[in-house]
Amino acid sequence: MQDRVVSAVMAGQASGIGARRGRLGRWLVPAAAVVLLAGLGVPVGASESGREIGEVVLSSGAPGELTVSWEAPVLVPFEYRVSWAREDLEFLSFQSENEAHRGNEWLSGDAASVILTGLDEGATYKVQMRARFRSVEGKVSASPWTDEVTAGVSSSPVAQQHHDQQQDLQVQGQQQGLPDEQQGSELGENEIGEVVLSSGAPGELTVSWEAPVLVPFEYRVSWAREDLEFLSFRFVDEEAHRGNEWPSGDATSVTLSGLQGGATYKVQMRARFRSVEGKVSASPWTAETTAAVLAQQQAELNRVLAPGFVRSPERDVLLQRHSTHPNPTGVWSDGVTMWIADDRNLDRAYGYELATGARDADKDISTLDDAGNDFPRGLWSDGTTIWVADAGYGQELYAYDLDTGARDADKDINASCSAGNCDPMGLWSDGTTMWIVDWGDAKIYAYELATGNRDADKDFSTRRAAGNGTPRGLWSDGLTLWVDDAYDDRIYAYDLATGNRRADLDFNTLAAAGNGDPVGLWSDGTTMWVVDHQDEKIYAYNMPVSSALKSLSISGVDFGLFQTGIFAYSGTAAAGTMSATVTAAAAFADDAAVTVAWEAADGTTGTGTSVTLSEGENTITVTSSYDADGDPDTDNADVRTYTVTVTVPPAADNS
Repeated sequence: MQDRVVSAVMAGQASGIGARRGRLGRWLVPAAAVVLLAGLGVPVGASESGREIGEVVLSSGAPGELTVSWEAPVLVPFEYRVSWAREDLEFLSFQSENEAHRGNEWLSGDAASVILTGLDEGATYKVQMRARFRSVEGKVSASPWTDEVTAGVSSSPVAQQHHDQQQDLQVQGQQQGLPDEQQGSELGENEIGEVVLSSGAPGELTVSWEAPVLVPFEYRVSWAREDLEFLSFRFVDEEAHRGNEWPSGDATSVTLSGLQGGATYKVQMRARFRSVEGKVSASPWTAETTAAVLAQQQAELNRVLAPGFVRSPERDVLLQRHSTHPNPTGVWSDGVTMWIADDRNLDRAYGYELATGARDADKDISTLDDAGNDFPRGLWSDGTTIWVADAGYGQELYAYDLDTGARDADKDINASCSAGNCDPMGLWSDGTTMWIVDWGDAKIYAYELATGNRDADKDFSTRRAAGNGTPRGLWSDGLTLWVDDAYDDRIYAYDLATGNRRADLDFNTLAAAGNGDPVGLWSDGTTMWVVDHQDEKIYAYNMPVSSALKSLSISGVDFGLFQTGIFAYSGTAAAGTMSATVTAAAAFADDAAVTVAWEAADGTTGTGTSVTLSEGENTITVTSSYDADGDPDTDNADVRTYTVTVTVPPAADNS
């Protein structure tokens, strides 16, 4: 793709002035200071519409070429991103290198058109684009995507003749009343016959087919677990539960292995042919065929019931977006109420019932505006205090009483802008450390929760090279830290203890679900909820199977709100309490083994849910484990240990 862009036509753009409060942006300078930042493209106080690209027009004046022209926004961006792809392909992530039939072009802000070359003659391509702006502080933001625009690419005489022949065949197919999916192909001789699926071994699926009369140079066998979409053919590498195989033209079967035991998979395929001129064409897709894969063990069957990363739309939370709050940002829940921040309207955190998604206005925290918390972003609470990140000039975390909404300024945490933490976004804490995402710095900053002091030794740097260059929300189960990305439509996973990437635990299904502007994250251990900044709902996804606990309680002991990712708690029992009952439930009850051990202050130890206590400090330890591969001889277990320190005061002396 090094020679694909032939030219970019430059045109000076007029500038306009108005009031602006951009997508996840903040006021740049007071509105009275009307300044156009030359080269930065963000005049003070410009309206949101001033950032939007106008009409996009495609035209093809030469074989294999496509000219993209557009009406520039009122504000001058520092660059444009033009994303293009052949109509049957998905757009490419901006972090990926251009491929043969799709890619991204990055043009300077004074460009008005660009010519793409080397495209498939006669093929239809689609284009979408956005403008990118840089603020006074050097932070990058982007306009909304334009609508997709499509156009056909001109052909050379030979290619045009081939195209005309295809059109003739299409007309013939229509005249014969053939199904839509078969029209426009070389019918009959290039069609694949019956496709048969069979599973003869655990985790395997054999695909067999009746070959077409014409011999193709290869087949494409596209497969996916039944609840997932098929993978674009340009993604050659298989994912965990979907992919493409490319058997040679003389093959009549292929065996897929490493599949999920007990799950149902779907398969469709087509034959691919190469003409004398070297042009590639394909037969129609076969109808989808499904079959169940033999299960290896019960644990695999449980994964079918709650597969990780898969959409769980029945648990979506629908927002009163248009009438109440148009731009949701952060999210946090105590398991009963879900609070959702919004930075566009009334500057408050809105309450919803987690189970039903119904509005619960009585739980709103409506004191943000009075506190100066005008740009609320991430939320996190320990069950007593709720902290709200603000991306305005204060760059701080505002503290409020969760029950009453009253300000508790003594617990504020000031983000360290001098260290680079000038754009605080998502929050998460393990009860000791508070981590704050900085979306402009591609970093997660650490602070002591109790004091607000910086703890730089616990900072995380997200991976720009992997695509996680614009992080916004985060959540952890105490072992894995998940970080979403604004422009890559993905949730990246990191090991909380080491900061190492855990790509096998990424959520990469957001774009397919329409969750294209992720910003806030929260999970109860079984479901991950993802806030979409531009949409009217919180998207729900299933978490991967783990040993996480979803609840823990001890009779007669109040140790605060239990949260899946917090492992240490402390509470006080009534004076003279000599025993208590421990109740613990694993998020994936059928997979995790839970044990309770205790040590009383007098040295007594034991196991079981009924525990013995004595005066002083007693330690109750709840351990949950999940053996990922089901083999006790391998060290592949997910183990979590939750500790509760219970203090029993001396009994009153009534003598």
